[in-house]
Amino acid sequence: MTGILPRLPADAPTGTSTPLAKRQRLIAPTSSSGPQPPSGPLPLAVAPIDSPETFQAISTPAGDLVANGRVAKFLIDRRDPGALSVRFVNGNFTENGKVPEAARFHYFFGRAAFDIPESLD
Repeated sequence: MTGILPRLPADAPTGTSTPLAKRQRLIAPTSSSGPQPPSGPLPLAVAPIDSPETFQAISTPAGDLVANGRVAKFLIDRRDPGALSVRFVNGNFTENGKVPEAARFHYFFGRAAFDIPESLD
């Protein structure tokens, strides 16, 4: 997954004792072509989140611990340790004008995105 935060400009105030060069290694570089907005509706399972526009498109407004922010759920499929797979839940995905359970709950998302056969029992 690529980061979605812009690189700090060289003349940005630091506010920290960590040298700018070291901090810049922790921040994803900006793309030369710039972030591209998603073209059309996104599917239920998204990988990776490669731009702020994609994050905006799949995230939902936070209503609890992250006041004034946005949240996006994800699920890591660890059934095959040699091929871990991460998928982000498109919280704005709709079917027949409604947000399905697969876009609201991890269990149903896992069944839909990773074809997980196990039941809740």
